[in-house]
Amino acid sequence: MSAFSPKLIATKFSERAILFGNIDPREKDRIRYGLEWGISGFYQIALTLLIGYSVGLFMETLLVLTTISSLRLFAGGAHFSNFNYCLIASVSLIIGIAFSGPFLLHIFSNVNTLLLITYPILLAFLWNYAPVLFKKRNKKSNREIQQAKHISITISVAFMLLSFCLPDIYALAIYTALFFQVFTITPFGIKIIHFIDSKLTKRR
Repeated sequence: MSAFSPKLIATKFSERAILFGNIDPREKDRIRYGLEWGISGFYQIALTLLIGYSVGLFMETLLVLTTISSLRLFAGGAHFSNFNYCLIASVSLIIGIAFSGPFLLHIFSNVNTLLLITYPILLAFLWNYAPVLFKKRNKKSNREIQQAKHISITISVAFMLLSFCLPDIYALAIYTALFFQVFTITPFGIKIIHFIDSKLTKRR
């Protein structure tokens, strides 16, 4: 295991917190999980923004990262089981979307029409499937599930409205980010991602 892996760092910090912080040892797993999640997120954000800046697409990358991260926080979605695969896939997806803007502009001559037609469809999928959670520790009550659903839709609507106020290249970045994040909560999207994950896991 790498010395800089989120799991190892989180485990060491949680052990020290229990040892020196007068914390109930039964809280160790919860502390470790929270730290691992936070460290993983930091790695992804830092690496993504660094690459985006280095290729001259910082604003597009920032918009895509903010859109996906904000929505995923409440809507959930399928992901890879291995941290390295998850990191590579997330960074590649975000940078790929940032790069796709000029190409999409050649395909869609009227961006606002595209958004007006497809945004209601994305909201319908969110209403149907969000939130999608896989870990037992993320088990929520019906009230919490409904709250997460409503927050997911509110976040999406906010980004959708923002996209109408921005230049087409940035609007497409938000649109594509929303599209892919919603894809990860659909049954088909979950099957595709888990299928790829299973193939990669078997090769290790």
